[in-house]
Amino acid sequence: MPSDTLAKQLFKEISKSCDKYGLKKTVTILKTANSKSDFKLKSDKICTLIAKKVCREFDVSLECLMQGRSLHERTQALHVCYYLFKEILGLDIDEIVQWFKKSRPSIYPGIRHIKHIKQSAKLVPDEKSLLLKINTIEAYITEFIEKPTINE
Repeated sequence: MPSDTLAKQLFKEISKSCDKYGLKKTVTILKTANSKSDFKLKSDKICTLIAKKVCREFDVSLECLMQGRSLHERTQALHVCYYLFKEILGLDIDEIVQWFKKSRPSIYPGIRHIKHIKQSAKLVPDEKSLLLKINTIEAYITEFIEKPTINE
């Protein structure tokens, strides 16, 4: 059976690790690897949720967001996604670059733009509307993270 062979191979590798690092260190390594992969899966799910919610708020499709032409709504939606990925999920720029397949120089201005709007006391009507959308999305995502049973 292939699963029997796989189990033997896994046991052999764990046994080698125990011999090399000891049982405590091997258990720590396995737990750390598992928690990182769990975080990555949850993080990817939340990234997708953020992107979909932003698309709904800005009335653009996910396909348009990811590879469409530069429309004002798309640009704003991308900036909001960049900001939320960084602020809510704590992703670094390289992870955001990888998710959107964009260059680093295109990510920084978007994050700075949204930070400026969130911190500014004087906003023009377009910026007030944008801030309202951002706050709505942030509240939704925060609630989802705290109560993961909420449906999209």
